[in-house]
Amino acid sequence: EDFMPQWSKDGTQIVFCTDRNSGQFDIYRANANGSNVVQLTNTSQDEYGPSLNGAGDQVAYVVLSPPVEE
Repeated sequence: EDFMPQWSKDGTQIVFCTDRNSGQFDIYRANANGSNVVQLTNTSQDEYGPSLNGAGDQVAYVVLSPPVEE
C-alpha cells in the first residue's frame, strides 16, 4: 500500500509512505517518473506523512510508537 505522497517543490521527486517491504510503514523517495526508488527509513515503528523542505533535501515525517507505560 502506497499513500500520503508529497511532491518536491520543483516537481522532480516524490516522497511517500509504503508497507511494501516489511508490512511496516516506511518513507521512500522516488523520481517523478517512478525511477530510483530509495527507502529512507527502516525502523520497528511506522512512519507516516512525509514532507519535503523547500530545497528538497530534507524530509520531515511522523513516527507512531506505542504508548509509554508509567
